[in-house]
Amino acid sequence: MPCPCTGLIEHGVRGGITERERRALLKRLALVTSWRALLVAARSEHERRARGRQKDAGTATRLSEA
Repeated sequence: MPCPCTGLIEHGVRGGITERERRALLKRLALVTSWRALLVAARSEHERRARGRQKDAGTATRLSEA
């Protein structure tokens, strides 16, 4: 029976980025004091933009029907 960790070892726990990419990311974002806060803010911004795109798509559909 294969170890359940095999997938993590092969693909990494960082979404498949290499050690070099991870170091570059940490260097580029060296001023980040809270990764959790950064990720929560990024998710909120993404959801806000997604809602805006859905709203715009609904408006475009109604205008084309008129």
